[in-house]
Amino acid sequence: MKIRKKLKAWHLMPLSILALISLAIFVWFGRGDFSTKEVKVSIDGPTQVENGQLETFFAVIKNNSGKALLDVNLFIEIPSAFSLDNKDGGPESSIARIGAGEEYRVEFSLVASSDKSKENIRIRADYSPEGVSARFVSVATAEVIIGKLDVSMIFDLPNSIYSQQEVRGTIHIVPNSDIDTSPIYLKLNFPENFKLQDTNQDFDYETVWKLGNLREGDNIKREFLGIPQGSESSYSFNIQLGKLEGVTFLPLNSVEKIVEVSKSPIFLSQQVEGPPDNMIQAGDKIVIRVSYTNKSEQALEDVVVSAMISRDLIDTSSITASGATIDRNTGIIQWDKNTISNLRFVDIDEGGEFLASFNVKDNLVPANVNDTEKVVTIETKIKSQEDDLSLGGTILQADNKLTISITTDLKLDQDVVSVGQGEYVVHWGLSNTLNKAKSVQVEAVLPAYVKWIGDVAPSNENIQFISSSNTVIWNVGSVDVGMGSIFSPREAEFKIGLSGSDGSDILEQTKLTGIDEFTGAFLEQDIGQVNR
Repeated sequence: MKIRKKLKAWHLMPLSILALISLAIFVWFGRGDFSTKEVKVSIDGPTQVENGQLETFFAVIKNNSGKALLDVNLFIEIPSAFSLDNKDGGPESSIARIGAGEEYRVEFSLVASSDKSKENIRIRADYSPEGVSARFVSVATAEVIIGKLDVSMIFDLPNSIYSQQEVRGTIHIVPNSDIDTSPIYLKLNFPENFKLQDTNQDFDYETVWKLGNLREGDNIKREFLGIPQGSESSYSFNIQLGKLEGVTFLPLNSVEKIVEVSKSPIFLSQQVEGPPDNMIQAGDKIVIRVSYTNKSEQALEDVVVSAMISRDLIDTSSITASGATIDRNTGIIQWDKNTISNLRFVDIDEGGEFLASFNVKDNLVPANVNDTEKVVTIETKIKSQEDDLSLGGTILQADNKLTISITTDLKLDQDVVSVGQGEYVVHWGLSNTLNKAKSVQVEAVLPAYVKWIGDVAPSNENIQFISSSNTVIWNVGSVDVGMGSIFSPREAEFKIGLSGSDGSDILEQTKLTGIDEFTGAFLEQDIGQVNR
């Protein structure tokens, strides 16, 4: 009797390799001379929209290849901040055939209702070229800048009051065009220790008025009356136009007013004029405006205004102020009758203002983990050097303190290295300076012809691949103070590969986002395309 030899696993390896090679050759020849480069997918429409306005877009598929595209599936991916009105159906469309050289357009309309400044719209098309069994994917993304509702909001409040003085506010809402978002609501926000006494129209919900439809030419007026009852030196009032999602108010436009409160009849205030949004970082130039008003019953003589800037975080050599003497050793700026003639005599209800500027030091890094949450303080004072007994002992001086928080510098370094055979390793390194950052995330968009391989390192980092959008997301979470200076940068890497010869980009876009825990500032860094 013959004994049959038992096959080992390694005996089958040549057959397996041969089968894989045959499959690859079949797929390669099956695609013929077709290239996804010849299929152009794009989004045609405005690059900027206004909140509440209906805007029309087109998803465009241009087939420049020599083959018809069959069984085309088109997906329109929009963020929740937009409402979709697709004239051809929902966010998905099926197209039986797009002939060689033909263009197919799908019209859709969007209404933005977002408190963000920009959003991304994305379309994705998958298809089979005629005579080719494989399916291919083409993707396009368009960034849309979102403007505020096209509405003028006039918020009339006094700039300054005495303690316990009545405050009367007037709000005018004037649409500059018809607003498609409906209904619109107006919300009044005021401090807890502000006692609201009356309004010209009752609230519909908490401190919210329902305005309904807004049409060009409308002039909506709301008034309120109240008295501050606290001891604060200023009160912040805010009005917001928006919509309700359930019981949650989503603001789309807002206006804020600050009312200064003083025990002295001399009013003194200061505010940051720049940089925009008061997001101050190392190396920035800060511009402040100092304002004063004489609300006493007598004119003031020989007035002195001074500002003392904390020096540890600023470049004292950069301090500038027109019409002032500057002591850079102490950080004190002074305006008086010798530098500003108007300060010799300040009449009743008269006032003035001054500008000063200085630079925050470059390359601010913490000395240790507790060296964080840094602020620049500016203490201003105003005083009349001439006492007037007719004022009955009223204080002829005032002071004000401004605190400016420094925002952390959260930064992403990206390096893409070829490791051969059409594969690349993407390496990310995160650094962070002054304050702890939270909700940190890195997102990279891969072109349609780039495939995800993985090999994430270190393995404990939360890196995910979202196949539906061909994106890689690193959910970082919190990033500690001193990352990249006290400690090594936080690092992660993964591998990707080319699935064809189309295109020259390895990464379409990489974006870093997060929030400064101390200042509350939104942190963002965009890295553009990476070529082979």
